[in-house]
This record gives sequence, C-alpha cells and structure tokens, in this order.
Amino acid sequence: MLQNTHMKEKRALKQENQKLKNDIWVQKIINTKLRKNNATMMEAGADLQTKVQQVRFAMKKLQEDKDVEIIETRHRREKRILMEKSEN
Repeated sequence: MLQNTHMKEKRALKQENQKLKNDIWVQKIINTKLRKNNATMMEAGADLQTKVQQVRFAMKKLQEDKDVEIIETRHRREKRILMEKSEN
C-alpha cells in the first residue's frame, strides 16, 4: 500500500517535472522569436528612417532647384525688360 502511494507520488512528480520542462522550452522558443522579431523591427525602423532622410534630402534638392529656376526666370525677365528699355 505504501509502495503504491510512493509510486503514484513519484509518477505525479515526474509528470509535473515534465510539464515544467515543457513550459520552459516553450518560453525559450517564445523569447527567441520575440528577440528575432524585435531585431527585425529595429532593422525595418532603421531602413525606414534612412528612406525618410533620403526623401527629405530629395525634397530639399527639388526645392533648391525650383528656387534656382525661379531666380533664372526673374533674371531673364529683368534682362528682357532692360533690353526693351535700352532699345527705346
């Protein structure tokens, strides 16, 4: 009778031990996936930040080009007006 009780307790302890090992294993897998996802998200964030900086630079360059074009247009117009005044 005592031996049966002892074997049942031993079996229950083994099952509980296995359950805990499985829980630890699952937690390790989850942590690994979270770390990988976090690293991937950080890389994606860095890539996005780089793209945003490139777009900002391109927009700034376009604005500078537009400003230069406006100045050149004004210069041509002023030159034309001065040429017309000098002919009269």
